[in-house]
Amino acid sequence: MKTILRALCLLFLLVCINRCGNIQSVSYNTSGLSKMNKGKYLEALNDFNKALELDPEYVLAYNNRGLTFYYLNRFTEALSEFNISISKNPKIPEVYSNRALARISLEQYQEAIEDCNTSLELKPGYANAYCNRGLARYHSKEFQKSVADLTRAIEFDPDLSEAWNNRGLSYSSLKKYDKAIADFNHALELQQSAGGYNNRGLAYHELEEFDKAIADYDRAIEADTNFAQAYCNRGMLHSDLEDYQAAYNDYTKAIALDSNFADAYCNRGLAFYYNDELEDAIEDYTIAIELKPTFSTAFCNRGLAYDDMDENELALNDYNTALRLAPNDGVTLNNRAFVKHELGQTTQACEDWKNAVKHGYKKSEEALKLYCK
Repeated sequence: MKTILRALCLLFLLVCINRCGNIQSVSYNTSGLSKMNKGKYLEALNDFNKALELDPEYVLAYNNRGLTFYYLNRFTEALSEFNISISKNPKIPEVYSNRALARISLEQYQEAIEDCNTSLELKPGYANAYCNRGLARYHSKEFQKSVADLTRAIEFDPDLSEAWNNRGLSYSSLKKYDKAIADFNHALELQQSAGGYNNRGLAYHELEEFDKAIADYDRAIEADTNFAQAYCNRGMLHSDLEDYQAAYNDYTKAIALDSNFADAYCNRGLAFYYNDELEDAIEDYTIAIELKPTFSTAFCNRGLAYDDMDENELALNDYNTALRLAPNDGVTLNNRAFVKHELGQTTQACEDWKNAVKHGYKKSEEALKLYCK
């Protein structure tokens, strides 16, 4: 699976609204913001802790500590901080917008949309809230609504690079790759970023403009040598070009950077599979499944490896699990049909091939003609 890096619209609060902290707590808050902007998140967290020890009612310090937790990928703690900030002052639109981001990361998309709605009620025309609501709708697969929200964000703040980038992602999901690339270009003109190059590379990849895609993945990695997703995506491109050793190298680098990166394990499993290293492939698919138990693609791919090893029952079990997770996946239906056919379950196999065609996998038509007369 290809991996997309999604730009997020975060707002750091330094403005005193309703109630400021005392002079020393404000100083710690200001220091924490400076450190957070430099990526020194643990040092920033320490400063916000001190600010709140001195003044437990310092609303903005709770918000900023929430942002720090967010950047540390501690999303539940971030949500808790935003909740406290809102409970102490429910009239700050920026905090609702920030809480929406924590909820997006926790896959609470409807709640995130509601937070953005509240933010916009408090501050009509607030570009960041439109941007974040567009992101929530993107994750909810409401791509047209996402584009509409992100267009509003751009209308209110044409220099908001995240909105251009995120609209590009929604256009990509709608397979409007030329529009996506135009948006990524604009985002990169406003602010060059590893994520922007990665996302544009994905759009070029889908258009099979492989030279442009790999150039963007290279730029992403040059901009951030620890960018695991870009290594994974470049590996996918190498795999598409049947350069499986280069793909293996990129996936292995991605895993070294992020040992919990399920997609990288799954993709490396494919590289092993195409090199007929089936046991290694199964090992990587199994790790991917352990990391992400709802990973239907990994179950399907492991089933295929078992199938090639003539482990029909194991293959069938994996295909069944994959289809419980993704019932309409034509590839898995097609693969399961072949196993059922090998096991003498012709009627059931034909039913799977029919459903595979129904769900868009046209290659199953040949099997239907051959085995299901």
